[in-house]
Amino acid sequence: MTATTQGAQRQRRLLRPTTKVLPEDARAHNRSMVLQQLFHSGPCSRADLARTTGLTRVTVSDLVSSLMTEGLVTELGLRAEGKVGKPGTLVGLRTDAF
Repeated sequence: MTATTQGAQRQRRLLRPTTKVLPEDARAHNRSMVLQQLFHSGPCSRADLARTTGLTRVTVSDLVSSLMTEGLVTELGLRAEGKVGKPGTLVGLRTDAF
């Protein structure tokens, strides 16, 4: 291999995008998905958010908790539907925060 060929290969490797996803990037993406879902669908329960975003309930609960701490999301009370089991607590965006 010539020096020119080796240099070109090295440059291509350096220009390739990395495929590593850092935890903080994943958290920011998941947070964005939760906020977008609340924006588009309105208030919903954590379980609904988990179903629609594909995230786990634990992840959604952690994200909602941090969004509440930041004042972006608030709990709106229990769902008024007559389903079996414990009614879900609705969460929604705080319109005054945006």
